[in-house]
Amino acid sequence: MTEQIDQRPQNRLIGRTILIGMGIAIISATSLLLIYLQTQARQVLISAVGNLVAFICLMIARRLIHREKPRAVRYWVLGAILIAFDIVELVISDGAPFSIYGGVVLIGIAATTIWPRRQRILWLGAALHVALVILINLFEPFPRYSLQWSVPLAIHVYGTALILTLILLWRLYRAYDSVTTIRSRLLIISLFLTALPATTITATFAFISFRSGQQGAIQEVDLVAALQTKDITAWTENLQRDLGDLLSGSSAVKSAERLVQESPGTEAYQVAYELLRARFQSSMDRTELYNELFLLNPQGYVVLSTEETQEGGFDRHYSYFQEGSKGPYLQPPFHGHSLAEGGLSIVVSQPVINELDELVGVVAGRASVDRLTAIVSEQTRFGQNANTYLISSEHVLLSEASTGLAERYHIYSEGADAAVDLHRNGAKAYQNHKEIPVLGAYRWNSQLQVALLVEQDQALALRPIYTALLVNVGIGMAGILLVVLVTLAFTQSITASLATLAETAEQVAAGNLNILAPVGREDETGVLARSFNIMTLRLRDLIGGLEQRVADRTQELEQRSAYLEAAAEVSHAVTSILDPDELAHQVVESIRERFDLYYVGLFLVDPVGQWAELRAGTGEAGRAMLARGHRIQVGTGMIGWSVAEGEARIASEVEDDSMRLRITELPHTRSEAAIPLRSRGQVIGALSVQDSRPDAFDQETVAVFQTMADQVAVAMDNAQLFKAREAAMEAERRAHGIVQRQAWSKLLQERTGLGFRSDRRGISPAKDIWLPEMEKAAQTGAIIQDQSASPFPGDDSVRQSLAVPIKIRDKVIAVLDTYKPADAGGWTEEEIAFLESIADQLGVALENARLYEATQLRVERESTVSNITAQVRAAGDMDSILRTAVHEIRRVLGATHGIIRLGTETHLRPPTGNKPVNSADEGADD
Repeated sequence: MTEQIDQRPQNRLIGRTILIGMGIAIISATSLLLIYLQTQARQVLISAVGNLVAFICLMIARRLIHREKPRAVRYWVLGAILIAFDIVELVISDGAPFSIYGGVVLIGIAATTIWPRRQRILWLGAALHVALVILINLFEPFPRYSLQWSVPLAIHVYGTALILTLILLWRLYRAYDSVTTIRSRLLIISLFLTALPATTITATFAFISFRSGQQGAIQEVDLVAALQTKDITAWTENLQRDLGDLLSGSSAVKSAERLVQESPGTEAYQVAYELLRARFQSSMDRTELYNELFLLNPQGYVVLSTEETQEGGFDRHYSYFQEGSKGPYLQPPFHGHSLAEGGLSIVVSQPVINELDELVGVVAGRASVDRLTAIVSEQTRFGQNANTYLISSEHVLLSEASTGLAERYHIYSEGADAAVDLHRNGAKAYQNHKEIPVLGAYRWNSQLQVALLVEQDQALALRPIYTALLVNVGIGMAGILLVVLVTLAFTQSITASLATLAETAEQVAAGNLNILAPVGREDETGVLARSFNIMTLRLRDLIGGLEQRVADRTQELEQRSAYLEAAAEVSHAVTSILDPDELAHQVVESIRERFDLYYVGLFLVDPVGQWAELRAGTGEAGRAMLARGHRIQVGTGMIGWSVAEGEARIASEVEDDSMRLRITELPHTRSEAAIPLRSRGQVIGALSVQDSRPDAFDQETVAVFQTMADQVAVAMDNAQLFKAREAAMEAERRAHGIVQRQAWSKLLQERTGLGFRSDRRGISPAKDIWLPEMEKAAQTGAIIQDQSASPFPGDDSVRQSLAVPIKIRDKVIAVLDTYKPADAGGWTEEEIAFLESIADQLGVALENARLYEATQLRVERESTVSNITAQVRAAGDMDSILRTAVHEIRRVLGATHGIIRLGTETHLRPPTGNKPVNSADEGADD
């Protein structure tokens, strides 16, 4: 509730500021609507609509004040300012400096009132406004109405700028009256003393520069029009002069007189005709001014023409004949039906007078308007940005009318109307026939009865002026900003020392004894700062030493605790892994991640003890070294030295360690440590830890790494032992499986046909029964289902059979075959699973039975051997021993004959028919 009460005065101030803005917007919109009624320019109407939209935005912002939405209020106000000024700039030209000034002033007033603690909004909004104005003046996306075309509109813009200046001064006065610090008062005074003069000077200079620049551009266009008019006059004078020279001299006049008076076909006529035709054609080729030269007799008939098709034509009704018989005459562009070309033409004529001042005829020359339009359409210094064209006394564009189009293109504009209708010459800014603002010059040619217009797009013509104006405005604003910055620096130099000292005292009082007041000035503030610093240093000496020792010890304990915690996490991660390769990979990745290292590699000594081979490495470098089989000879390099010596080796800067081997895959290593892996009193490898920072490893860090490396070594050793034990057990299992399969193979060979059949009659031997599905199950080792007729005699039913193999270590030793009538349905999954389970149990039971029989046989065999050995030992002499042994062996084995002899085959082989000495022989026939 307290916060809401504190916000009420600020909200009232914001509301009053927005209300003032709404008043300015509605007054501006009303003024623009009145100007629109006078000018009927839709650009002025769009400007009025923009101010109305800004009024609506401000109304919405004022409503949001009571809803406690300050951020929304800021954006609506900023949007209203941008809409009001930038929409006007979009459709009204020549007011860019005033738009920039007005927008920046309003944004500044709004920023200091509505969001005083968020000055970033001020700079961002002002920068956005200036950027929009510059872009609009550079590209001009829409036709714009100039301030120069309406005095009321110019007064409106200038008056708005004046009102905003007064509001700015009022705001500065209020701000000066409310501030309490020296720094703020000096800043406001500097703004007041610089902003108003700078703004006035900049606006006045901008207005004068614009006016002079516009007049200069108009004068340039007028100069081009004057030059083009001069070229047209010179062209018409050339036409008249060359036509006068055509029949100059008495001989040419006499030839024309004979041609007019003599009858066609006479010799005199023919000579005169050929002479004048050659003269006419030579003049056309030489001057290239005319498209046709011809001679008319006093009756108006064409007696000679460079266009033979025109000879004999009757042109008496044309003004060039009627006026040309009286004196030199130039007929304005017209459509002549008797001319060879049906387009617009200009005809120059003059009378032919003999020595008796009698009219012999009229000589005339026709020139196409295309030649005239080509003269005025030549590129001027404006290039493609200027339009230069001729229009007739009927406002028809001659360059298009001369093409013979049925529809004529009429030109109506302020310049065209002044030249054609009022026969005036001049230059000014106006809108052309396409309603585009231009700088135009117009000239009326009374001789040709045509108007010359030279027009240049006003935006393009005045772009340099706009650029200069923007630069001037920017310089003015930069000057104001510079004054503000200088004032800030000046006030800062005065008040900063005291403010800094006060802030330092507050921090020392709060317990911060590590801060000293800066001594920047050699005055009273500097003396005070030194005294305060001496007091702070003495206080720091009393308690600072103890705090420093506590802080250092705490930092060491925290760092060591972090290392031990990371080492414990790594050890916990690797103790559950039994695969050596996976363990090595997990070790290096965990260490690199937990200790934030550049690279970690794990080496193991080969069985010979000559090489330390890389078994795991981190990153792309580790994969590359593993791919090329990276190894280091024991005794060389940091790793080899660590393995050989059984001690850790540290390189704080690897370039300074001559023992270190440079690895191309690790170019960024700056410090490295090699940690031996020790297990059960032996070094089984080494751990390489590398960092891209120098001095990354100290003795305490290496001690942590060594403890962790010993645990990793034991884990690696255990993993290797576990792997070897697993391999031995697997070999034992494979060997036991082979012996087991051999035993079953032997048993099945000895006891063929072993099997039983169970049906309603009971259990009977199944020695000769081996059905097809049983044979297939025995061969494939899979469960076989089949539907066939019963193979047993006397049984004609169709059966559903199911053969399930009985396996011992994947070897089929028997087949369980069962079936049921076909009408009972197929075998279900539950029945198949039940029989499969029975088959598995039968396999285990049969294996146990085989093992029991083998055990019994082994016991019986050992008992027999023991009995034979006892009887042999009871015999006293050698003969008795041999006799007892051969007798018992033959009896136990059930053999028919047995022989035991002493000696070797070589020297005891008896002659034929003799019985060897020292032998025992017992047989069935003895």
